[in-house]
Amino acid sequence: MKWIGLTGGIASGKSTVAKFFEEFNIPVIGADQVSHNLTRKNQEAFKEIVRSFGNHILSENGELDRKQLAKLVFSQPDQLQLLESILHPKIQKYVKEQKENFQKEGHLVAVYDVPLLF
Repeated sequence: MKWIGLTGGIASGKSTVAKFFEEFNIPVIGADQVSHNLTRKNQEAFKEIVRSFGNHILSENGELDRKQLAKLVFSQPDQLQLLESILHPKIQKYVKEQKENFQKEGHLVAVYDVPLLF
C-alpha cells in the first residue's frame, strides 16, 4: 500500500487536499483528530495528561481546557516536551493500527494528514 504524508502549516491547504483524497475513497487519517480523540475525557492520554499537568488544565465540565494547556506548554519548552512524550507514542500506535487495517481492507493508497511530519 502506498502511504502518503500530507503536511504543512496552518492555512496551507491540508484539509482541502485531504477532502480531495476522501472524494476518491482514499482513507485519510488526521493526526489532529486522532490527538483530540485520544485526549477526550477518561481516555488513557487524558488521564496521563491530567496526572502530569494537574487539574488546573481542566475546564468546568472536566474536559481538557486546550487553550489553558496550550498556554502552558508553548511558554515552557520542557512542558511541551512532556506533552509530546505522552501523546506522540499513542498517536503513532493508533496510526500504525489504522494503516494495517487499511492494508487488510485492500486499500492501495492511504493518507496521513499530519502538521509535524518532519
